[in-house]
Amino acid sequence: MGHLKPSLRLATMLASHNFKVSIITAQPTTSTAESNYLNSFFSAHPHIQRLDFHVIPRNSSNPHDDPFFLLFEVIIHSVHLLSPLLSSLSPPISAHFLDIAAAECVDHLVNEPALSISYYILSTTSAGFFSLITHLPHLTLEGNCKNLQLPGLPSFLVSNIPPSLFNPDNLFTM
Repeated sequence: MGHLKPSLRLATMLASHNFKVSIITAQPTTSTAESNYLNSFFSAHPHIQRLDFHVIPRNSSNPHDDPFFLLFEVIIHSVHLLSPLLSSLSPPISAHFLDIAAAECVDHLVNEPALSISYYILSTTSAGFFSLITHLPHLTLEGNCKNLQLPGLPSFLVSNIPPSLFNPDNLFTM
C-alpha cells in the first residue's frame, strides 16, 4: 500500500483546505488489507467521495506475477472506461492527481474533449527504486549473479527484485 497511503494523505490535505475531493478506487482491489484500509479511510472521511472504477479483469497464467503490477496493467487497459465516469461527475472535476504508475493513462484522458482538466502526477517511490529502474535496462543477469550493487544503494539479492521487472514488455520496463 506504499502508493495508496501517500495518495490518501494528499486527498485528506486537499479536503482540509475545502477542496471537494473524489478518489477513484480500482475494483477489485488487490488484497483484503487494501480493501479494509480503503473502507476505514472512507468511513473516517465521509466528506471525500469514493468512486469505484471497475476495471476489465485480466487473468495471468503466471503464478509469479505480482498482483500490484497486474492491477496497474488492468487500469491502463481499462482507461477508456474512465472518461465516462469522470464526465458524469457533478460538479465537474478541475484536476486529476494520478499515481506515477498510472501516468500512462494521461495520454488517453488528455485527448478527451469533454474533460478539460489539469493532470498532476504523484510519485511516491524512493530514490532507491528510481536507481533500480534507471539501471534495469543495463543489467545483464547471468544465472550466477546473486547480489547486485547499484550506485547509492547497499548490495542486495537479485531475488528481491520482482520477476515482472525483468520482462521487457512490463509497464515499468518499457
